[in-house]
Amino acid sequence: FNIDALLDAAQNASYILVCLGEKPYTETPGNINDLALEDAQLSLVEAIRSRTPIPIIAVLVQGRPRLIRRIVDKSSAILMAYLPGME
Repeated sequence: FNIDALLDAAQNASYILVCLGEKPYTETPGNINDLALEDAQLSLVEAIRSRTPIPIIAVLVQGRPRLIRRIVDKSSAILMAYLPGME
C-alpha cells in the first residue's frame, strides 16, 4: 500500500474515508481466534494519522463487533456498516 500516494491525493480533502473489516463469509459465522481487527488495518489508520491532520472516518464492514481501541482516538468518526447482504 502506498501511503504517500494516498496523502498526495488527499491534500485538499475534507476528510479521509478508510474502510476496514473482515472478509465476507456465508453459511458459517466466519471463524476467528481473536476479536481484535487485523493489525495491518489498525496500522494503516495509525500511519495515516501520524502523517496528516486531515480527519479520518473509519467505516467498519464486518459481521460482528471487533476490537478497535488502537484507532478510536485517531478517528474523527467511526461507522459500523456490517456486512452487506441480499436483503
